[in-house]
Formats: sequence, structure tokens, C-alpha cells
Amino acid sequence: MDGGLSRDLRRTVLQAVCDHFLKEDSWPLARTLDLELGSVFDEHGGLLAVCVQIGSESILCESPNAREGRCRLRLRGLAECAGVERDIENLLAALRYCGGRYREAKAGSVTISAEEFVGELGMTEREARRTSLLLEDTYTPIWDQATAAPGGWHTFRLCPFSRKVSGVGSLDELLQRVGAEEENRRIASLAGAVGSADQTAAPFKIFLSHAAADRPLADLVRTFLSGHHVFMASKPGDIRPGEEWLGAVQTELRHADAYLVLLTPNSVERPWVWFETGAAWMSERNLVLVTAGGLSVGEVPYPMAAFQVLSLENSEEAAAVFRHLGAPLSSPDAFSSAVQKAGCDAIDVGSREAGWLGVHVGLRFFAWDGPIHGLEDRNACFSAAGLEAEIVRAGMRPYHSLRGKLPKHLSEGWLQVYETDRRRWRREVLGNNESVLIVRRA
Repeated sequence: MDGGLSRDLRRTVLQAVCDHFLKEDSWPLARTLDLELGSVFDEHGGLLAVCVQIGSESILCESPNAREGRCRLRLRGLAECAGVERDIENLLAALRYCGGRYREAKAGSVTISAEEFVGELGMTEREARRTSLLLEDTYTPIWDQATAAPGGWHTFRLCPFSRKVSGVGSLDELLQRVGAEEENRRIASLAGAVGSADQTAAPFKIFLSHAAADRPLADLVRTFLSGHHVFMASKPGDIRPGEEWLGAVQTELRHADAYLVLLTPNSVERPWVWFETGAAWMSERNLVLVTAGGLSVGEVPYPMAAFQVLSLENSEEAAAVFRHLGAPLSSPDAFSSAVQKAGCDAIDVGSREAGWLGVHVGLRFFAWDGPIHGLEDRNACFSAAGLEAEIVRAGMRPYHSLRGKLPKHLSEGWLQVYETDRRRWRREVLGNNESVLIVRRA
């Protein structure tokens, strides 16, 4: 067993991602994988929950709710799959080539294109494109900037660590070097030693980016940043009466010493949060991304996921964040507990105010009443393990209606059950023979 998962389930998930990669030269969409293997995932809480249990050292999964969210294998996960021997050989050859190019440049700026792998290393175009994906998504320490050039070829600007792989001879050796590098970076981050001493000095002005719905949670975070000026656009008084809102935000973005981006289910796809994060990144000043409100680090979409993202619901990581911002927490455990409670309260209050009636099963929410009908319809899902028991606990009676009889049942007061994110989409819940799950008051 591994993290509560059987070895067979672990292999099934990793191999499914790998098979798509080998066939399509791309990583699979998370929502497609969730649909195809839903019956396998459901009893374990869904695709995201399964990937979290497998571990981020083997697989990275974006939210199935995101239109372009994908599942990606990391090196350790790739090594467990069948049929990847040639791709691993190509990756090692590409790494040696990149390391050699960096050494030849004598630590100067050097950018390589995946198209070079065809001419220089004898790969086919498909192999070169898959190798570039492995470089981009699996092995980030070798480069500090990756872009998609015309024609679809990825280009990479190499960084100093690339010299350490110029002679790598096996995947095990590569994993050791990558592991050591990642551990060094993790320790540096948790110690607050990111960048120079000037960068880690306590900033005076902090721009706190958050969704308006998360203001109570943002207020909590602000309370613990004592001794600093923390700007929140949603807080009365931070923008003077009569002052133009966008201009005030731009001014604060321009003059902040540090930026703290609060990512939650409410904010992670909000355009303004992305806008503020992009502006902070372009400033090249201190940028810290954190999750809360039940959002896991694995659900953060790219390109935000390319940054180191820490969770405020994890006391060790929360302590590192506040130490880095020059406001050490006296009790990280108490702070993280308060963040978790504030996040749960925000979700529950928001759901009640919107009129949602439903139940949670793991990370998933199933509703039979609320503002369901204006949401986007997505492909149906099968009933989750434990769902009907939760429905009974909520005082409702579950029943599976044949689709042809559904209008009759609805006219009799039954309500159809949907899985939903309560913001954008819904999908029908099916039982055996594609019957539809409905409920009414017991």
C-alpha cells in the first residue's frame, strides 16, 4: 500500500498518464482522465485526491475544473511506467547536450531549442517534442525560462545547474542530483533564504492580492503581518473616497516591497488576481504565493504553479512564509488552525447565502438545490462511494430514476443531484445502467 492506495491503482494512474503522453505527445487533460477513470477514482475521493496520495514527487495534477488543467508525470513517476525506455534515453541525452552547451558558453547566457534535438541528437520530431515536455514539466532545475517559439518548438534559457548534468549517465543518477537540488531549494525556502539578504529583509509595504469573497481570510492574514503596511483593495480606507480604483491599485503595485498572493477556490481563476500576480512577477521584487480555503498546492494552475507555492494551512510552511516576510509567527499551529477555520466558514457561509443544499464527499460537493440551473453542463459522473449515506444523513431519500421516467419523478417533487463546483459547472450523477440520481425529503 502507498498513502492508502494499492500498488495496482498507483500503477493504473501513472500508466494512464504515460500512455496518453506517448500516444499524443502531450499530457492528458485532468478532466478527461477524471472522466475516463472516474469509477476507479471515486471511492478514493476523485482524481486530485488520488494524485495527492501518490505524491507530487511522482505526479502533478491541476484541477479537473480548469478547462486546460493537466496531469503531468515527474521523473520518479515516469520511471515506474512501461514503454518509456526510449524517452528516458532521449531525456538523458538532451540533458547532457544542454549541460555541454552551458559549459561551452562559460556560464554565459545560452538558449536552446528543442528543434536542435532533431539535428544534433538524431531524435524524430515527435521524440523531440516529448523530450521538450519532459524538460519543461518534469525537470525545471536546468532552466530558468521556457517559452513556446513559432512552430511549436519550446526554447529553454539554461541556468547554472545545467552544468551538473553534462555527464549524467542513468536515470537513478539524475534522480539523485535532482533530489539533492530540490532539497537544497526547499531548505533555502523554509529558512527564508530566498535571494540576497536585502530581499529577505522585512519589507515595509506588502501588497496582499485576494478575491473579494476571501476578505475575512485576507483580514486574518493581515492581522499577523504586524509592523508592516499591508494594502488590500477590498479594505475600507486603503483607497481614499473619490480616488480612482484602478489607479490606486496600480500605484500600490508599483511601490510595494513585497507581494503576497492568497490563492483559494474563490481566487485561483479570478482575472484580477492573475493580473496582480503578473504585475508583481514583472517587478522582480519579492513574490510569495500561498494557498488556503481548502485549495491544495497541486490544484494551482500553471504558470502560477511554476513558482514555489506554500500552504497557510500547513504550520511549517506558514511559519516559513511569515519568517520570509519579516513577521515571524509566535504559534504557527494556532495560525494554521485559524486559517483552516476561516476557509471552512467562508465556504459554508457562501453556500448557505447562495441557497445551496447538498453534501460533501471528500473534496467533491453534490447538490440537489441552489443556483444550479445557470451553470455549464459537463459530462456526467458516476456516484461517489459514500454519497448516498451522506444524503441519508442530510435527511433526504436517494433514488435512481431511469432517464425516461425522470420528468414524472421531478413533477412529483423529486430533485436531481449534480456534482458541482458551485461557481461554473455541474454534471449529472449516474448509477447503474446510467440511471439518474434524485432525492427528496425523507
